[in-house]
Amino acid sequence: MKRFRFNLQKILDLRAGREQDAKIELGRAVGRLAELTGRLKALAEDRSRAAAGRFARSNSAEDMRAYELYITRLDSQKEELLEEAAAAELAVNEKREAYLAASRDRKILDKLREKRFGEYRKLALREEVKLTDDAASSRPAGL
Repeated sequence: MKRFRFNLQKILDLRAGREQDAKIELGRAVGRLAELTGRLKALAEDRSRAAAGRFARSNSAEDMRAYELYITRLDSQKEELLEEAAAAELAVNEKREAYLAASRDRKILDKLREKRFGEYRKLALREEVKLTDDAASSRPAGL
């Protein structure tokens, strides 16, 4: 019997490649979001330290003003990072949808391939049983 051959294998391979590309893009988007989240956390810690150090007894009025300006700059950076994080979150959602769509497309062909392979196995088993029966019935009795 001929070997199993799935006629749509090239398309399945192409869809698997697209799924892999979408997975990589999703990973990049998630990484970018994680980076922004880490930067926001570090910024919050810096702001907390600056706010605590602003009113230290050893600070002069000039030092307090410098702390105030630093905190203002940190707040504006925080707003920029929040906007970037929101955009990154949207990108993650888009990439996730693209990955899920690519995964669904591949899984459809995968299931079709499995179904066809199951049919092939049943046919091969029937032919093997038929050949075995033919061989057994063609032997002379008593041997």
